[in-house]
Amino acid sequence: MVAVRLTPVRAALSPAQDTDGDGIADIEEDANRNDIIDIGETDPYNADTDDGGEADGSEIAAKRNPFDPTDDMTNDADQDGWVNGIELLRNTDPKNPDTDGDGIIDPKDPFPLDSRYGKDRNQNNLPDEWESRTGLLSQQVTPTRSDDPDGDGLTNAEELARGTDPLSVDTDRDGIPDKTEIDQGNNPSENACLEFNAASAPFTDTKSHWAAENIEHLRQTLILPDHLPLVQGYRQSASGSAPFRPDQPVTRFEFLKMAILSTCTTLQVNTGDMRKSFSDIPRTGTRDEQTDATFRRQVVYTAVQLNIVEGYEDNTFRPDTPVNRAETVKILMRAAQLPSIGAENAKQFPDVSSDAWFFSPLSEASTRKIVRGYDDGLFRPENLITRAEAAAIVERVIRQNPAVNGYVLPAE
Repeated sequence: MVAVRLTPVRAALSPAQDTDGDGIADIEEDANRNDIIDIGETDPYNADTDDGGEADGSEIAAKRNPFDPTDDMTNDADQDGWVNGIELLRNTDPKNPDTDGDGIIDPKDPFPLDSRYGKDRNQNNLPDEWESRTGLLSQQVTPTRSDDPDGDGLTNAEELARGTDPLSVDTDRDGIPDKTEIDQGNNPSENACLEFNAASAPFTDTKSHWAAENIEHLRQTLILPDHLPLVQGYRQSASGSAPFRPDQPVTRFEFLKMAILSTCTTLQVNTGDMRKSFSDIPRTGTRDEQTDATFRRQVVYTAVQLNIVEGYEDNTFRPDTPVNRAETVKILMRAAQLPSIGAENAKQFPDVSSDAWFFSPLSEASTRKIVRGYDDGLFRPENLITRAEAAAIVERVIRQNPAVNGYVLPAE
């Protein structure tokens, strides 16, 4: 700034005189009383020295620069249509027209602070993408931010902000309602139920197998709070050797157990009152029921209650029947309930039609690279899945499941 002589020359000033009404007394603006706007002095005859639209006194009080027009609250520094004052109120960057970097300028972006969201067609201040992913649109015609469709005491706005499921009282399925966890200072979105224990003895038959690492990771994963191992081998000899039998087909119960435990789903203890009952797995235990039988009953009926599996038309469950690739994909994706990432770019398998009963979960699993086809491009849904293949896809789901602490597993 070049020093400018003030006109007219002022012989004496009242201590309170503020000629330009900017909130700064003249004797403070012309501190050395030389009637010149020296470098570093504001103009006592101009309330807005930098001509940015905001009075000098207001800028100085807010610790902004009265000589820089771009930081004035009435200035639009990034030329996006919002003046700096509006950007400050909305927490957007006044020097960046696209604060979240999603390609939509802030004034046209209904969610300018979150690059994940850019649409709000029903203008309810809830992202269309979030409503679609959580199933809210299918539950409410016009959901509002103040609605609480799951009745857990958290509004849709609070569920969005905290990352919890607006249609589930217990997002992480740890048996504790979301609101209770929040009140206790815990994370309602993640069940810290997994513990990795590298000290346990390895299986005797997986060392050179293609899925050895997947199997070993699951073997060393314990489910809290009971430290129940996620997978176990078969006891075969008096020495206690435990083979895994990786190439043996996995049964319906074996895979269901892996799916339920890997998602840390709380088991239903009281199964006697459930609507469904299977002739080969009674829903009520006997007085002398063995621990293994109790566990099997609880796993199966928990899965039925959560619509993860169904029985057969003859009222049986057939827990020891081998399960095929199509069934495992549906069971695992239903159990994990992973947030949808869209299946537009999912791999298309020539032997799977779009009207197949497992097409939707397969598309999601394929997009996430949880399942893959064979070298010839086919999926072969009717092929039985082996214990090794089951371990591989279960581990991939654990790593991608935000509802559990899958990050405890070693890096791939």
